[in-house]
Amino acid sequence: MAVVVGTFIMGYFCFFREGPVKRLLSILMFLGALIFSGVAQANIVGVDFGSNPNPTPQNWTASNGSSSLTNLQDDTGMTTSVGLSFSATPGAFNAAAISSTVPSYSYSLLDISNNIYSFVGPLTITISGLTPGQSYPVYVFGLRSGSSYSQDISLIGSNTVTFTQAAGDGTLTINDQAGSNSSNLSLYARIITADLSGNIQIVTPAAYFLAGLAIDVPAPTPVPTLSGWALIMLMILMALTAGWHFRKQQT
Repeated sequence: MAVVVGTFIMGYFCFFREGPVKRLLSILMFLGALIFSGVAQANIVGVDFGSNPNPTPQNWTASNGSSSLTNLQDDTGMTTSVGLSFSATPGAFNAAAISSTVPSYSYSLLDISNNIYSFVGPLTITISGLTPGQSYPVYVFGLRSGSSYSQDISLIGSNTVTFTQAAGDGTLTINDQAGSNSSNLSLYARIITADLSGNIQIVTPAAYFLAGLAIDVPAPTPVPTLSGWALIMLMILMALTAGWHFRKQQT
Protein backbone atom coordinates (compact mmCIF):
# COMPACT_ATOMS: atom_id res chain seq x y z
CA MET A 1 0.00 0.00 0.00
CA ALA A 2 2.94 2.33 0.72
CA VAL A 3 4.08 1.90 -2.88
CA VAL A 4 0.61 2.80 -4.10
CA VAL A 5 0.41 5.93 -1.93
CA GLY A 6 3.89 6.99 -3.04
CA THR A 7 2.91 6.55 -6.67
CA PHE A 8 -0.25 8.58 -6.05
CA ILE A 9 1.76 11.48 -4.60
CA MET A 10 4.14 11.46 -7.57
CA GLY A 11 1.21 11.34 -9.97
CA TYR A 12 -0.48 14.18 -8.11
CA PHE A 13 2.45 16.54 -8.59
CA CYS A 14 2.97 15.45 -12.18
CA PHE A 15 -0.68 16.16 -12.85
CA PHE A 16 -0.31 19.82 -12.02
CA ARG A 17 3.23 20.37 -13.32
CA GLU A 18 3.23 18.57 -16.67
CA GLY A 19 1.25 18.68 -19.87
CA PRO A 20 -1.99 16.75 -20.35
CA VAL A 21 -0.34 13.74 -22.01
CA LYS A 22 2.15 13.33 -19.19
CA ARG A 23 -0.66 13.83 -16.70
CA LEU A 24 -2.58 10.97 -18.24
CA LEU A 25 0.50 8.74 -18.27
CA SER A 26 1.12 9.46 -14.58
CA ILE A 27 -2.47 8.52 -13.77
CA LEU A 28 -2.19 5.27 -15.71
CA MET A 29 1.05 4.45 -13.89
CA PHE A 30 -0.74 4.91 -10.58
CA LEU A 31 -3.65 2.70 -11.60
CA GLY A 32 -1.22 0.03 -12.79
CA ALA A 33 0.63 0.13 -9.47
CA LEU A 34 -2.67 -0.18 -7.63
CA ILE A 35 -3.74 -3.16 -9.70
CA PHE A 36 -0.44 -5.00 -9.39
CA SER A 37 -0.28 -4.34 -5.65
CA GLY A 38 -3.31 -6.61 -5.39
CA VAL A 39 -1.81 -9.57 -7.28
CA ALA A 40 -1.98 -12.67 -5.09
CA GLN A 41 1.26 -13.87 -3.56
CA ALA A 42 2.02 -17.46 -2.55
CA ASN A 43 1.81 -18.60 1.06
CA ILE A 44 3.10 -21.90 2.39
CA VAL A 45 0.83 -24.59 3.78
CA GLY A 46 3.22 -26.68 5.85
CA VAL A 47 2.82 -29.88 7.86
CA ASP A 48 5.51 -30.87 10.35
CA PHE A 49 5.65 -34.62 11.00
CA GLY A 50 6.63 -36.34 14.23
CA SER A 51 5.57 -37.26 17.74
CA ASN A 52 2.97 -35.02 19.34
CA PRO A 53 3.38 -32.50 20.86
CA ASN A 54 5.69 -31.34 18.12
CA PRO A 55 6.99 -27.75 17.84
CA THR A 56 6.48 -26.41 14.33
CA PRO A 57 7.59 -23.49 12.16
CA GLN A 58 5.29 -20.46 11.99
CA ASN A 59 1.64 -21.58 11.62
CA TRP A 60 2.56 -25.01 10.30
CA THR A 61 0.39 -27.95 11.40
CA ALA A 62 1.80 -30.78 13.52
CA SER A 63 0.88 -34.33 12.50
CA ASN A 64 1.93 -37.83 13.51
CA GLY A 65 0.16 -39.29 10.47
CA SER A 66 -2.56 -41.01 12.48
CA SER A 67 -5.49 -39.07 11.02
CA SER A 68 -6.55 -36.97 8.03
CA LEU A 69 -6.33 -33.18 8.14
CA THR A 70 -8.75 -30.70 6.57
CA ASN A 71 -8.80 -26.94 6.01
CA LEU A 72 -5.13 -26.53 6.86
CA GLN A 73 -3.93 -23.03 7.67
CA ASP A 74 -1.17 -21.33 5.73
CA ASP A 75 1.85 -19.70 7.31
CA THR A 76 -0.03 -16.41 7.74
CA GLY A 77 -2.63 -18.19 9.88
CA MET A 78 -5.35 -18.07 7.19
CA THR A 79 -7.55 -21.14 6.71
CA THR A 80 -7.30 -22.82 3.30
CA SER A 81 -9.14 -25.57 1.42
CA VAL A 82 -6.07 -27.81 1.53
CA GLY A 83 -6.37 -31.21 3.19
CA LEU A 84 -4.04 -34.15 3.84
CA SER A 85 -4.67 -37.87 4.14
CA PHE A 86 -2.50 -40.97 4.72
CA SER A 87 -2.87 -44.44 3.21
CA ALA A 88 -1.32 -46.08 6.29
CA THR A 89 -0.54 -45.17 9.89
CA PRO A 90 3.21 -44.60 10.29
CA GLY A 91 5.40 -44.66 13.35
CA ALA A 92 6.64 -41.37 14.82
CA PHE A 93 10.11 -40.60 16.16
CA ASN A 94 11.93 -37.68 17.79
CA ALA A 95 14.54 -37.09 15.11
CA ALA A 96 16.73 -33.97 15.20
CA ALA A 97 17.91 -32.07 12.14
CA ILE A 98 21.41 -30.59 11.98
CA SER A 99 20.80 -26.84 11.92
CA SER A 100 23.23 -26.23 9.05
CA THR A 101 21.05 -28.44 6.83
CA VAL A 102 17.84 -26.48 7.46
CA PRO A 103 17.22 -23.96 4.64
CA SER A 104 16.58 -20.29 5.24
CA TYR A 105 13.24 -18.59 4.80
CA SER A 106 11.44 -15.41 5.86
CA TYR A 107 10.98 -17.08 9.27
CA SER A 108 12.89 -19.87 11.03
CA LEU A 109 12.40 -23.44 9.82
CA LEU A 110 14.54 -24.96 12.58
CA ASP A 111 11.49 -26.62 14.11
CA ILE A 112 11.26 -28.96 11.12
CA SER A 113 12.43 -31.93 13.16
CA ASN A 114 11.12 -35.36 14.24
CA ASN A 115 9.64 -37.67 11.62
CA ILE A 116 7.11 -40.27 10.65
CA TYR A 117 8.62 -43.53 9.46
CA SER A 118 8.28 -47.13 8.39
CA PHE A 119 11.02 -49.68 7.70
CA VAL A 120 8.90 -51.39 5.05
CA GLY A 121 6.38 -48.87 3.61
CA PRO A 122 4.59 -48.15 1.40
CA LEU A 123 2.85 -44.83 2.07
CA THR A 124 0.77 -42.51 -0.07
CA ILE A 125 0.07 -39.00 1.23
CA THR A 126 -2.64 -37.16 -0.67
CA ILE A 127 -2.79 -33.37 -0.72
CA SER A 128 -6.37 -32.44 -1.60
CA GLY A 129 -8.42 -29.27 -2.03
CA LEU A 130 -6.21 -27.83 -4.76
CA THR A 131 -7.27 -26.21 -8.02
CA PRO A 132 -7.33 -28.80 -10.84
CA GLY A 133 -4.74 -28.01 -13.48
CA GLN A 134 -2.89 -25.45 -11.37
CA SER A 135 0.83 -25.88 -10.77
CA TYR A 136 2.22 -25.80 -7.23
CA PRO A 137 5.75 -25.73 -5.77
CA VAL A 138 6.00 -28.79 -3.50
CA TYR A 139 8.55 -29.61 -0.80
CA VAL A 140 9.06 -33.03 0.84
CA PHE A 141 11.40 -33.14 3.83
CA GLY A 142 13.35 -36.28 4.71
CA LEU A 143 15.13 -36.85 8.05
CA ARG A 144 16.47 -39.72 10.14
CA SER A 145 18.40 -39.76 13.41
CA GLY A 146 20.86 -42.47 14.37
CA SER A 147 21.57 -43.70 10.88
CA SER A 148 21.81 -42.65 7.25
CA TYR A 149 18.80 -43.12 4.99
CA SER A 150 17.81 -43.57 1.38
CA GLN A 151 14.22 -43.41 0.11
CA ASP A 152 12.50 -43.20 -3.23
CA ILE A 153 9.73 -40.60 -3.56
CA SER A 154 7.30 -39.81 -6.35
CA LEU A 155 5.29 -36.61 -6.59
CA ILE A 156 2.22 -37.37 -8.69
CA GLY A 157 -0.36 -35.00 -10.14
CA SER A 158 -1.01 -34.39 -13.81
CA ASN A 159 2.76 -34.75 -14.10
CA THR A 160 5.08 -37.02 -12.11
CA VAL A 161 8.48 -36.28 -10.59
CA THR A 162 10.49 -39.12 -9.01
CA PHE A 163 13.71 -38.80 -7.02
CA THR A 164 15.77 -40.43 -4.30
CA GLN A 165 16.51 -38.77 -0.97
CA ALA A 166 19.80 -40.05 0.44
CA ALA A 167 21.66 -38.44 3.35
CA GLY A 168 23.47 -39.07 6.60
CA ASP A 169 22.31 -39.06 10.19
CA GLY A 170 20.52 -35.81 11.04
CA THR A 171 20.77 -34.32 7.54
CA LEU A 172 17.54 -32.72 6.36
CA THR A 173 16.73 -33.33 2.71
CA ILE A 174 14.27 -31.28 0.69
CA ASN A 175 13.06 -33.11 -2.40
CA ASP A 176 16.17 -34.38 -4.19
CA GLN A 177 18.78 -32.30 -2.35
CA ALA A 178 20.43 -32.13 1.05
CA GLY A 179 19.49 -28.89 2.77
CA SER A 180 21.75 -25.94 3.53
CA ASN A 181 21.16 -22.90 5.72
CA SER A 182 22.79 -20.78 3.01
CA SER A 183 19.98 -21.56 0.53
CA ASN A 184 16.41 -20.32 0.54
CA LEU A 185 13.66 -22.92 0.72
CA SER A 186 12.22 -21.79 -2.62
CA LEU A 187 15.33 -23.09 -4.42
CA TYR A 188 14.36 -26.68 -3.56
CA ALA A 189 10.83 -26.58 -5.02
CA ARG A 190 9.57 -29.14 -7.49
CA ILE A 191 6.60 -28.01 -9.58
CA ILE A 192 3.63 -30.38 -9.69
CA THR A 193 0.30 -29.77 -11.40
CA ALA A 194 -2.80 -30.83 -9.48
CA ASP A 195 -4.79 -33.58 -11.20
CA LEU A 196 -8.41 -33.29 -12.35
CA SER A 197 -9.60 -34.02 -8.79
CA GLY A 198 -7.43 -31.25 -7.34
CA ASN A 199 -5.01 -33.71 -5.74
CA ILE A 200 -1.25 -34.19 -5.54
CA GLN A 201 0.14 -37.43 -4.11
CA ILE A 202 3.45 -38.15 -2.39
CA VAL A 203 4.26 -41.85 -2.78
CA THR A 204 7.01 -43.78 -0.99
CA PRO A 205 7.04 -47.45 -2.18
CA ALA A 206 9.33 -48.78 0.54
CA ALA A 207 10.98 -47.58 3.77
CA TYR A 208 10.55 -43.90 4.52
CA PHE A 209 11.60 -41.26 7.05
CA LEU A 210 9.66 -38.02 6.50
CA ALA A 211 10.02 -34.84 8.54
CA GLY A 212 7.31 -32.84 6.81
CA LEU A 213 5.92 -31.48 3.60
CA ALA A 214 4.87 -28.09 2.30
CA ILE A 215 3.15 -26.58 -0.70
CA ASP A 216 2.94 -23.01 -1.96
CA VAL A 217 -0.67 -21.92 -2.45
CA PRO A 218 -1.87 -18.60 -3.86
CA ALA A 219 -3.01 -16.12 -1.23
CA PRO A 220 -6.44 -14.54 -1.73
CA THR A 221 -6.30 -11.38 -3.82
CA PRO A 222 -6.68 -8.40 -1.44
CA VAL A 223 -9.93 -6.47 -1.81
CA PRO A 224 -9.41 -2.69 -1.89
CA THR A 225 -10.54 -0.90 1.26
CA LEU A 226 -12.89 2.08 1.23
CA SER A 227 -9.90 4.42 1.13
CA GLY A 228 -8.45 2.38 -1.73
CA TRP A 229 -11.64 2.71 -3.75
CA ALA A 230 -11.66 6.45 -3.02
CA LEU A 231 -8.16 6.75 -4.48
CA ILE A 232 -9.18 4.78 -7.54
CA MET A 233 -12.20 7.02 -8.14
CA LEU A 234 -10.09 10.14 -7.64
CA MET A 235 -7.52 9.03 -10.16
CA ILE A 236 -10.22 8.06 -12.67
CA LEU A 237 -11.68 11.56 -12.27
CA MET A 238 -8.23 13.08 -12.81
CA ALA A 239 -7.78 10.92 -15.93
CA LEU A 240 -11.09 12.12 -17.35
CA THR A 241 -10.19 15.74 -16.54
CA ALA A 242 -6.80 15.39 -18.22
CA GLY A 243 -8.44 13.88 -21.29
CA TRP A 244 -10.94 16.73 -21.45
CA HIS A 245 -8.18 19.36 -21.22
CA PHE A 246 -6.20 17.57 -23.89
CA ARG A 247 -9.13 17.49 -26.32
CA LYS A 248 -9.88 21.16 -25.57
CA GLN A 249 -6.33 22.18 -26.47
CA GLN A 250 -6.58 20.28 -29.76
CA THR A 251 -9.65 22.30 -30.86
